Amino acid sequence: MTGSWKAQYLPKEKQFFSFAKAYLEASSKLCKNFDESDEELGYPSACVVLFLAHHAVELFLKGAILNRSPDEKFHLRIEELKETFDRLYPEVDLSWDMPFRTEYLGFSPEEREKAKKDKEPVDQVYRYPTDKERQQWQGIYAFEPASFQKTIESLLSDFTRLELAIDAANKR
Repeated sequence: MTGSWKAQYLPKEKQFFSFAKAYLEASSKLCKNFDESDEELGYPSACVVLFLAHHAVELFLKGAILNRSPDEKFHLRIEELKETFDRLYPEVDLSWDMPFRTEYLGFSPEEREKAKKDKEPVDQVYRYPTDKERQQWQGIYAFEPASFQKTIESLLSDFTRLELAIDAANKR
C-alpha cells in the first residue's frame, strides 16, 4: 500500500516534480502499449498519452516556478508557464526545448497575440472529444507512438537534468 503521507512532507516543489515524473512515466507506459498491443488502441487512447505528458510538463514547470518564486501566480496555459520559467531561470544550463508549443512563424506581434487568444487549448483537446459547446474541435489531430516515445524519453532526461540544475542554481 502507498498513500499521500509518503509525499506530503516533501517541499511543495518536490511534490510537483514527483507528480510530473509519475504522469510522464504513465504516459510512457501507455505509449509503449501502442507498439506492443495486438488490438487497435485508437485516438482516444492516444489523447490520454498526450494529456499525461502535457500535464507532466505543466506540473514540472509549476514545481520549478515554486522553487524559485514561491509567491508567483501560476498561469493556466503551459506556454505562459514556460515564459515565467524562462524569466525566473535565465541561466543557460536551465534552457530547454519544451514540447507542446505553437510557433507563429511570419506573424506580426499583433497577429501572434490574436492567434494565441483564438487558439484552442491543446490540453482540452486531449481531455475532451468536443469543446464547451459540444462542437468538434477544429483541425486534424494525429499521433505517432514511436516518435512520441522519443519525446517522452527526452522529457524524462530533461526533467532529471533540470531538477538538478534548478537545485544547484537556487543554492548559489
